[in-house]
Amino acid sequence: MTLEALYAAMVEGDEENVWSLSLTRVTWGAQRLGDGGANLELGLRLDIEGGRSSTWTVQCTFVIDYRLDDESIDTLEHVTDPEHPLLGRYLDEYASLYFAGVAARPFEVIGALWEEHRTSCGRWTALDAHLRADAVVALQAGRGLLARGPRRVLERYARILEQHGMDPSVVGGQPFAEWRNGQWQPRAQPPEALLLGRSYVVADRFELTAGMSRRPR
Repeated sequence: MTLEALYAAMVEGDEENVWSLSLTRVTWGAQRLGDGGANLELGLRLDIEGGRSSTWTVQCTFVIDYRLDDESIDTLEHVTDPEHPLLGRYLDEYASLYFAGVAARPFEVIGALWEEHRTSCGRWTALDAHLRADAVVALQAGRGLLARGPRRVLERYARILEQHGMDPSVVGGQPFAEWRNGQWQPRAQPPEALLLGRSYVVADRFELTAGMSRRPR
């Protein structure tokens, strides 16, 4: 997918144009997320200062993750870099982080893990998506499972634990698998992501088409 046509509509010869983009429609295909991916159609409306407007449709094929917020879209980006936090987890091993050693200041450790998570994953995933719910209790107990998630993320967490005098270990590891063509299988190619402000969709591919446009009389 290329966003060049939509970018061009935003600018229309003037890079100082004031524009707003909003999500107007979300239509799921027959197969929903959790059943092996799903197709999704997004409707977008572009409004430009002066009364111009246009509609756009994004076809999202085989969606594997999404977050759609009801708010205006202030940024728009199509991501194909497999190192992006939203994409890397589908190509990395899913592992577990264990530790030994009592944390003298467990809340300080949690704070350091949060800072590392923000650096590694940005705003796209939450720390509690990986960290066990009673992490403070576990850190006070002195050993056990602390987190599950992509190996590269857990290895960064492990360095934080080492800095606080604990002995971490990242163990296990299974590649991300998805239900496709009637069986579980590892992803054969990197997914792509469409970032719409704080919303996002991760899918096999995206296709953008222009709809109606309106200009002031």
